Amino acid sequence: MTVLFDLHTHTRYSRNAIHHHAKGTVFENAQTAAGKKIGLGITDHGPGHSIFGLRPREYARQKAEIDAVNRAFGYRIALLGVEANLMDVDGGTDIDLLPLKPDVCLMGYHKGVRMRGKAGRALLSPALIAPQKCKEAMTAAVIKALARYPIDVLTHPGEYVPVDMRRVAEAAARLGVVIELNNKHPLRGEDIAIALDKGAFFIISSDAHVPQNVGVVERAAGEARLAKIPKERIVNSGAYGFDRGLRIDRLGEWASELAHFSTGQK
Repeated sequence: MTVLFDLHTHTRYSRNAIHHHAKGTVFENAQTAAGKKIGLGITDHGPGHSIFGLRPREYARQKAEIDAVNRAFGYRIALLGVEANLMDVDGGTDIDLLPLKPDVCLMGYHKGVRMRGKAGRALLSPALIAPQKCKEAMTAAVIKALARYPIDVLTHPGEYVPVDMRRVAEAAARLGVVIELNNKHPLRGEDIAIALDKGAFFIISSDAHVPQNVGVVERAAGEARLAKIPKERIVNSGAYGFDRGLRIDRLGEWASELAHFSTGQK
């Protein structure tokens, strides 16, 4: 499957003082996307990640780079986004810490996040040691976050800490949030089937941390085929209509523009 856009890509902005979590620049990610005739989201880790989070003061600089890339390519190839972090058991995220509104908002749970509050810290420790014990708390926290924030995409649900996919998928479908099929962190076939049955919609993403992996989604696309997900339920398949009441439907005009450029029309 060839995707129309890849919203989950990282750049060198995802880093700490001594180590770059991702290797490429905004321009290099865009070059790869342009070569594949797809759009992309620049979605570095939110500022709540204690190791690789993008510092709030850097967002203006990253936005300026994305604006410059779009001017250079002559169309809006890249969106400013974030892969926000779940921060506490009450569904708080580091979206609260963003100094500007992103074009697209992804959110997931990640190891290394600064969990807030005594309950959050209590969740973090067993999550690293005995994740199954945290399933109920993580499920509730994810659902609260989806309801509380303008999250477009839930990234790699169940990665690191299990969730009750039935309840998460029901919430996502009700709230208009898309569930990710991540090329690096696959969902179990059983969970995909549950989410499909509960009415969820999906997005296929590379989670690229180097430019050459932008748009590389064969593994995730294979999951979609195996699960027999209709292309109309995959928002970046080219067959989705951006008219189903999902939060991401506001990107329909951008998707149409990308489709014109991918076919050589202007």
